[in-house]
Amino acid sequence: MDQIIGNITSILLSPLTSLMNHITIHATYPFKVGNNVKDLLEASRNLEATMKDVNMQIEIAERNGLTVKNQVQRWLEKVKGIISEMQAIGETYNQRSCKCLGRYSLNCCSNYSVGKRAAKKLVDVQKLFEEGEFESIAMKQPTPLIPDMPTTSNASSQIDSNLQEALRYVKEDDTVTRIGIWGMGGVGKTHLLKQIQNSFYRGNSIFDVVILVTASKECSVSKVQDEIIKKYELDKPDDVQLKAKTISNFLTRKSFLLLLDDLWGPVDLEAVGVPISLIAVGSYKRKLVLTTRSDGVCGAMRVERQIKVDKLDEIAAWSLFQKNVGEQTLNSDPHIATIAKEVIKELDGLPLALITVGSSMHAKKHYRAWERALEQLKESQLHEIEHRPNAKESTTFHTLKFSYESLESDTLRQCFLSCSMWPEDYEIPKEKLIQCWIGLGLVKVDRTLRSSYNYGYDLIDELLAACLLEDLRDYESVKMHDVLRDMALWIARDYGENNYKWIVKTDFGQAEDISNEVERMSVISYKRLPFPYGTLPPLTKLTTLILRGYHLHGRLVLVNIQALQALTFLDLEDNYLEEFPMEICKLVKVEYLNLNDNKIESLPEELKSLTNLKFLHLRGNPIQTISKGAFSTLNALKVLDLLISEKIDTLPSLLE
Repeated sequence: MDQIIGNITSILLSPLTSLMNHITIHATYPFKVGNNVKDLLEASRNLEATMKDVNMQIEIAERNGLTVKNQVQRWLEKVKGIISEMQAIGETYNQRSCKCLGRYSLNCCSNYSVGKRAAKKLVDVQKLFEEGEFESIAMKQPTPLIPDMPTTSNASSQIDSNLQEALRYVKEDDTVTRIGIWGMGGVGKTHLLKQIQNSFYRGNSIFDVVILVTASKECSVSKVQDEIIKKYELDKPDDVQLKAKTISNFLTRKSFLLLLDDLWGPVDLEAVGVPISLIAVGSYKRKLVLTTRSDGVCGAMRVERQIKVDKLDEIAAWSLFQKNVGEQTLNSDPHIATIAKEVIKELDGLPLALITVGSSMHAKKHYRAWERALEQLKESQLHEIEHRPNAKESTTFHTLKFSYESLESDTLRQCFLSCSMWPEDYEIPKEKLIQCWIGLGLVKVDRTLRSSYNYGYDLIDELLAACLLEDLRDYESVKMHDVLRDMALWIARDYGENNYKWIVKTDFGQAEDISNEVERMSVISYKRLPFPYGTLPPLTKLTTLILRGYHLHGRLVLVNIQALQALTFLDLEDNYLEEFPMEICKLVKVEYLNLNDNKIESLPEELKSLTNLKFLHLRGNPIQTISKGAFSTLNALKVLDLLISEKIDTLPSLLE
């Protein structure tokens, strides 16, 4: 019975004892403030001495060609941060108000706060001492699968030049505070940012703090705050403004480098608590380096210098691809190296694609497998090569898709997808691209045609700013990166679920079937039509048909063309047609008809049956006659382009 009573008493008193101990600890903070701060400052001096010893060992290791371990670099970073915090606690202790009796203060609240902070930080310091007991601080660099390219090569200079330019702005140019690194997804911006970070890991860094925050698509003031607070183990209040004050107090007396990776929109750094606007305060240096896919984000963040990261040239691309495939694989079959060079042409210098495809082909040691991969790339099926268990998309497409999804409107996304209807490496004139968008209904003609084209140019600029199109030197044409074009077709084909939904080719096999599921078809610049002469399949879902560059020298005869009853967009530009294709007049739903740059001399009366026609382009045809009544029922017509046609005396009366 006594034992039972004792157990019950123990159970009842245990929480009370724990509570009393907790109260006692907190009650002693005001009275032990001096001892706590003294112990903390002594620990700070010991930790600083240990850090110097580690840095000395690092210098010796690097002179011997060794690489410092990541855990050592991380430890040094944490030590530098905590030393600054301990010094700040010491300064607060010395500056307390209401001091009397020498170094003692009668301000109990101040004594409690400083004593508590010193005690807690001392625990963190002791933990760092334990973490700093390294068995070794460096290791040998891994031997590369194949030798690196010579440092004098174009490839090396291309890779290093962006880093050197960025470091020059960060280290030497005190007039520059904000640096923006931008370019399309997968081009190596994050890798460049981490190289910048690694340049300031050592103890002799010009910065007290180097902060790398992965901003990503869902970035916010609170997210940036939380990453900084977590990384440097600062007190974490619940309120955003209190977090900002905590971060500001931490950074105010420091030189710091803030690295924001993958920024999709502007972030208010003042709201975060980062005093980046204080460019030169005494000897403090403050720098911001951000990476983004959008030129517009650089402007919104008021960057003073921009560095655009472009795709790799052929030499650098080959070097990167070799490293990921491996010398053994490339030498396993005499045909593989030749095919591999064709593969990297398809990847068009995009580092992410070169790495992922190279890694995927590492185990392929027969040239037939490489031929298959090349075929898939030419068919815009990159996702079929990058096999990932339980994944429906490739690593490359997953990365690039964020740029597509972040476009401001569905109209802009559809404009981007429509650019994939031109062949690979095709230089698309901006005016023809806008003409296509108008025909597809993506750009409306509500007021004047000029205002519609102005809007189209705005859309092109937005795609250029998002690095989804490339501006060519003449600034009159754009080009789509091969991998981005593959991704656009992959999206348009229901993320690879329906590869026949959009057909875009420059070649068709002799007996190749065309699925009845096709909705858009574009075949440009090839000798043979995509279907045998006179045997058009019943493509009942086809809404868009582009057939260009066929030297037909006569009429286009398409049997069963009336089966294309869903067709609204028909482009037959540059086919050397000498007569107006009468079959077209049976396609009563057609709204856009492009017959530019043919040899048509007359327009038939049957044209009037196209009552839904809104856009008729006949530029560059030697038209001499128009049958009476050809335009009599074309009440929906908004644009008629007859530029460079022969003089037609009766045109005014025909169009009256």
